Amino acid sequence: MATVETTHGKVEGLEQDGLNTWLGIPFGAPPVGDLRFRRAQPVENWDGVRECAAFAPGPLQFGDMMGKDPDVIGPHSEDCLYLNVWAPQNAERCPVFVYLYGGANHLGETADPSYRLDSFARKGIVAVSPAYRVGPLGFYDFSPFSDRFDSNCALSDVALALQWVRDNIERFGGDPANVTLCGESAGGSLVYCALASPACKGLFQKAIAMSGLPGNAVSRRGQLYNHQLFFEKLGIDESRVEELVDMGYEQLLEGALEVYKNSDARYPGIFQTGAVVGDDLLPDYVWDSLAKGSADGVACLLGTCANEAALFRMMKMIPLDWAGIGRMFELNGMPEALDQVRSLYGGMKEKDAVTALVRDRMFWADAVKCALALSERGNRVHMYRYDFATTPQKLLGLGAAHASDIGPGLDTWEGALSIFNKLTSKKKLQRMHDVLHGAFVSFVRTGEPQVTGGPAWDAFEPDRRAVMALDQRCRMVDDPDRARFEFWKDIELYQ
Repeated sequence: MATVETTHGKVEGLEQDGLNTWLGIPFGAPPVGDLRFRRAQPVENWDGVRECAAFAPGPLQFGDMMGKDPDVIGPHSEDCLYLNVWAPQNAERCPVFVYLYGGANHLGETADPSYRLDSFARKGIVAVSPAYRVGPLGFYDFSPFSDRFDSNCALSDVALALQWVRDNIERFGGDPANVTLCGESAGGSLVYCALASPACKGLFQKAIAMSGLPGNAVSRRGQLYNHQLFFEKLGIDESRVEELVDMGYEQLLEGALEVYKNSDARYPGIFQTGAVVGDDLLPDYVWDSLAKGSADGVACLLGTCANEAALFRMMKMIPLDWAGIGRMFELNGMPEALDQVRSLYGGMKEKDAVTALVRDRMFWADAVKCALALSERGNRVHMYRYDFATTPQKLLGLGAAHASDIGPGLDTWEGALSIFNKLTSKKKLQRMHDVLHGAFVSFVRTGEPQVTGGPAWDAFEPDRRAVMALDQRCRMVDDPDRARFEFWKDIELYQ
């Protein structure tokens, strides 16, 4: 068996199919009891050999985005700070790939088959998937109301996992000086936060943000909007916030589910509760920190999907019409902006225009702001837009919706979203896996993405702003959607 002595004790994994795999390695103390709502702390050392042959419980949550039974993949628990490692046998100083799952800051777990990382290990890369806390235990900031709470607990989980990688990954065959941090959706948002966080500086050399939302890191005032729904559902207010410390997790999840389902109905266009700006872990908005050099020297690959918001429209988690967009601007004291955006997105059907607007506001514009901040500091930056849509996505009017790039990027074929692969040519699907997974592998190895059978991938620079459009035929696009970016780049909502 594959036995490794970590800084905290020995772990025994599995040897199979030419790989070594360790599942469920603890990297943080169980965040329970006095550590509930506290930032991650190092795990205590153990004696003997710890068997790491099965995924640990995922973080406490109410289910996944597709409505699947939350226990299909495995159990969930507040004791969830574990990570998994996949490595080639006889690995030595291999590049390292660390992946953070998504789930709207409320969902997600490493055991989801969508996030298995054995494909990277088969290409000579040591891959790591750490868990982080979600929902109220990971992202809700109650620290302004009581010193019994810490801010940015989920980001602290990521920082501690990266410290574990720095201190231990060489023992698994990885190179701690060649680490790529990657994440999708909420995980991509945490990648942006890690780029901005002093606690993560120097712990990774490359970053891939897949459909991350850098604007999802908001001010404490911005979080109060969603806190209102949470408190109302639980029948408490700020003065009784310490009741949360001992509250049953079922009640906490009821409050979180209220936020997840109904925040947009109350506050159209608001982000799900995520990281908070203004503490020592995240001192400033992401793009402002990047502009000050928080990620100097880190090579970055930043991506979005062409029709990000379509999936959320189907789930009724975003404004659905111009009336909702108008309400969004009214609540933020800028009612005159409605006429501007209706003109900006003119010539489109209302449904399509509003969906494109939400994509640009939540994903595209902020990603470009970050790319500009990084490239102006001299960082090597590449961007992509994932354009390929499967047959079911086309039939449902989704197009290349949010999460379309997970399977191709990680080279996985299972998971909740694999249903969208049905009726689609396996040859076309394989082509997209070869394109995006190949680009990720190239980037992890060298810091330069390459497209198999495609054009050279030019860097994003402040003047040209080149973006690789990924489809069956890939192409470079210069400065797409410039007018929309210029509108959104200075708009602040719910801040």
